[in-house]
Amino acid sequence: MLLALLAGVIVLTAQDWRKVGGSSVELMLASPATGPVDAVWFSADGSMLLVRTRSGRVFETADYENWTPVTPAPEPPAAAPASAARLPEAGARVISTATTPGRIWALGRQLFSSQDGGRSWDNLTAYQSASVIGPGQHSVAVSPADPDQLVVANDYGVWRSLDGGRSWTGLNQSLPNLAVRRILSTPSGRAGVRIQAENLGVLELTPGTQVWLPVSSAELQTEVRLRAAYSKMVGAEISAVASADRTVYIGSADGRLWVSIDGGQSFRATQTPIGTAGRVERIYVDPIEPRVALAAVSYANGAGPRVLRTTNSGDFWDALDGNLPEGAVHGITADRAAGAVYVATDRGVFYAQTDLEGASPPMVSWTSLSDRLPAAPAMDVRLGPGGVQLYAALDGYGAFAVAAPHRARNLRIVNAADFSTRAAAPGSLLSVLGGQVKSASA
Repeated sequence: MLLALLAGVIVLTAQDWRKVGGSSVELMLASPATGPVDAVWFSADGSMLLVRTRSGRVFETADYENWTPVTPAPEPPAAAPASAARLPEAGARVISTATTPGRIWALGRQLFSSQDGGRSWDNLTAYQSASVIGPGQHSVAVSPADPDQLVVANDYGVWRSLDGGRSWTGLNQSLPNLAVRRILSTPSGRAGVRIQAENLGVLELTPGTQVWLPVSSAELQTEVRLRAAYSKMVGAEISAVASADRTVYIGSADGRLWVSIDGGQSFRATQTPIGTAGRVERIYVDPIEPRVALAAVSYANGAGPRVLRTTNSGDFWDALDGNLPEGAVHGITADRAAGAVYVATDRGVFYAQTDLEGASPPMVSWTSLSDRLPAAPAMDVRLGPGGVQLYAALDGYGAFAVAAPHRARNLRIVNAADFSTRAAAPGSLLSVLGGQVKSASA
C-alpha cells in the first residue's frame, strides 16, 4: 500500500506552472461560457475566425478549438447599419452583412434575423423567454464559405451555429477570456480553488474538473460590507481590507493606509513613503505577527512606491520596489518566516527573498517567475496551506499553480493531483517537492 502511495513521486522546479482549470464557466447555457466578447468576424476566405474580447485582445482560430493571440491587434470590420420596418425587441441594433445580401440582423438580448426588411423576424437564440447563449448580443458573423455557419459574440463569449441558428455550441473552453481578478481561496478539504471574475462573480473549481462553477462567498460579501463601513469611518474610498486577530489594515483608492488594533472600532492614519498616491489594490497581513504587513499599489498615471512594508503596525511603511519593472502591482502575498514575497503585476509574477521584520529598509532584488506563463497581466497571487504551492491569477487565462520557489530546498510530500497537503487515501499518487528522489521503498 505504501508503495502505491509513493508510485507518483516526481520533482518540480519553480518554473513548472500548471493550469488550474480552464477558462470557461458552467452557466446552464448551450455550452460553457466565458467573459464578454465585443466583436467577431471571418477572414476574407472564411478559413479563420477572429474575435476581440472586452479587454481589447484579439484571438484567431482555424479549427474552432485552439485560439492564438494576434499582435498587433487588428480592428474588426465595422458593422453596416440597416433599417427595418420594426424592431423585434426594444433597443435592438439592426445591421447587415456583406455575406448575406437581402438579410438583416437584430442584436439585443436575443439574436434575430429577417429576410423581408424587418416586417417579420426569426428569433434564433430563444428557448421559452431565455437565450440559450446568454443575453447581450454584440456582433454576428456569417462564414463566406457557408451561409448556414453563424458565429455570435455576446456578454458570455463566442457561439457557433452550423444550421443557420437552429442549434448552438460554444467556442469558449479554450478562449483566454476569463477576467479573473482575485484568488479567494486555495484547495482545502473538499473545496477547490475559488476565484473572483469580473462580470461572473465568485467561481469554484471542483477538484478533478476543468469548468468553473458559480458559488456564493460569505467572506467576499463581508469584505464588501466592511469596505463600505470603513469608507464612511475614514471619509475615503476604501479599496483594500485585511486583518489578523484584532489588527485591521485598510487602504484607499488614493494611496492612504490606516490601521486598527481594536478589531475595526477605530482607525489611525499611517505614514507612507513620499509619492504614494496610487490605488491600494491588496494588503497582506501576517497571521502570526500582524504588526508585519505588505501593501500592493497601482497607479493610473505616473509612478510611485508600489510595494510597501510595515514591521510596526503601520507606524511607517518602507518601499520594497527595488528592481521591479514598471507597471501596476495588483496582488501580494508572503511567507514572513522565510522572508519570501510574491507580487502580481502588469508584467507578470515576481518573487523576492528579503527581510520582512528588520527595522531598516532592506535591499530587494526581484526575479520574474513568468517565463513559462502566458503574456498577460497577473492580477493576484496567493500561497496555499503551508506555503507549498503558489497560485497566480492571469487576466483572461485563469489560474495557475507552481511549487513555491522559496520552498525549493524543503522536501514536502503532497497530492499528485492538485499538489495540496490534504490527507491522501490508500492507493493515491503522491509527489515530492523540493528535491530529487532517487529511490523509494516501503
